[in-house]
Amino acid sequence: MPNVSIVIPCFNGKELLKKHLPSLIKEVNIKEDEIIVVNDASTDGSGEFIKDTYPFINLIELKQNMGYSYASNMGILKSKYNLVCLMGTDVEVTEGFLKPLLRHFERKDVFAVCSLELPLSGTRPSYALPVVEFKFGIFWYKYQPISGPLKEATPVLFAQGACTVYDKQKFLLLGGHDTMFKPIYWEDMDLSFRAWKRGWQSLYEPESLHRHHSQTTISQKYTCKYIEIFHWKNRFLFTWKNIKSPLLLVQHFLFLPFELFLLPLFGKKEFILGFIYALKQLPQVISKRFKRESGEIFTDTAIIRRFKVPVYQAA
Repeated sequence: MPNVSIVIPCFNGKELLKKHLPSLIKEVNIKEDEIIVVNDASTDGSGEFIKDTYPFINLIELKQNMGYSYASNMGILKSKYNLVCLMGTDVEVTEGFLKPLLRHFERKDVFAVCSLELPLSGTRPSYALPVVEFKFGIFWYKYQPISGPLKEATPVLFAQGACTVYDKQKFLLLGGHDTMFKPIYWEDMDLSFRAWKRGWQSLYEPESLHRHHSQTTISQKYTCKYIEIFHWKNRFLFTWKNIKSPLLLVQHFLFLPFELFLLPLFGKKEFILGFIYALKQLPQVISKRFKRESGEIFTDTAIIRRFKVPVYQAA
């Protein structure tokens, strides 16, 4: 099995690290693999905990809070192996989770491979994979339920950041996570979408398992209302940055005035607040949108078409 770097961005994750690091350490070869914790200016003693309890872990200390995208980019940049597993402090891995993820990178067209998220309770997993719609001028993604576990690794729209192995070289060629999507959300969609345009696949590997205690970290800083606003803000930014199809753009800007007027009347104030926040970042979007991307072989419409009505085969 090839060596791997594990990168864990951390903001005030001391208690989560205490809980989940032991299961991770059992799954790596400490003498050859590496674990990197990027301490994003935590105030709960996360850095001191790592230094005192796990001195073999490579600790990167950020002087100010930079957000998930910046912290993950820094960890991957400083890693020493080409295969990098990015995971959250709120992720609990299971026995043997790494090997099924790593074996796919013998193929040159593989960009990322993500692990299957198990439910937190003892109930059976509910299997679902992301599909995309471009409806009423809005880029939507949702999770399509499937009847059971997949027979084999399957291409997916995007690799989720909770527990995913990346090809470091490809990650860096893409510029990593775009810090424009701060503080969190949509950076993994944006990254995988740009990789797909170059023909680099993201895969879902059903033999690798983890549990994700989601929003444990982000909820320390933001209320549910603000989290929803960030979702909308970054959905706008993603659309303005990545969608190049004239037809889809016409739909987007045709429906947008009506949605901005009507949705707040139905209690969807997060929509217009997300739009306002996105407008503040418009200069960033413009500079990124017109930056020439080399090596693109698929259009945005081709990717949307591929994952609009996928056929997933259960075992």
